[in-house]
Amino acid sequence: MLDNTDSQMKHWHLDKNISVTHIISTFAVVISLFTWGGSIDKRIDQNSQSIGHLAEMQQRQDKRITDIKSEIRDDLQLISNKLDRLIESKLSN
Repeated sequence: MLDNTDSQMKHWHLDKNISVTHIISTFAVVISLFTWGGSIDKRIDQNSQSIGHLAEMQQRQDKRITDIKSEIRDDLQLISNKLDRLIESKLSN
């Protein structure tokens, strides 16, 4: 009979009592999870704003590059026309 009691003592068991430290620690874990979740939400909002700002900047840069290409193309056309006139004037002389 003594061996049976020893084997029962070696197995784990559940206690029906809840201590104050368990309640406090559980409450602290819950609060820390909400705090962490709130900080993640704030960081996600900041990142989405940054991405929006970067997208706007890229659109402005793309438009600027397109405008610069157009200006260069126009300038090259003007240079080409001037060269053509210069060559024609040299050939006619």
